Amino acid sequence: TGKVSINLTGGYEGATDLLLRPDGRIVLAGRVGRAGAFPPVYDPALVQLTPAGGLDSSFGVSGVRIQNDTAGTAVYGPVRAALQA
Repeated sequence: TGKVSINLTGGYEGATDLLLRPDGRIVLAGRVGRAGAFPPVYDPALVQLTPAGGLDSSFGVSGVRIQNDTAGTAVYGPVRAALQA
């Protein structure tokens, strides 16, 4: 058991889904607000943690993958994730 706090760039970060991979790694799916955007714009984000709870540097950029959408669309609902068999 434990608690991990992750600060991503942006005005709002929130996880809306959590996956436990067979190898013990944890994937968080959610959204992150673009810094300085008004009205708010949210991009989908994934964070992967090691079994010990640290950011997994083998995933994305230092454990984080934010899908910046330059087309101007935004994510306002929950972001969901699923493991592929």
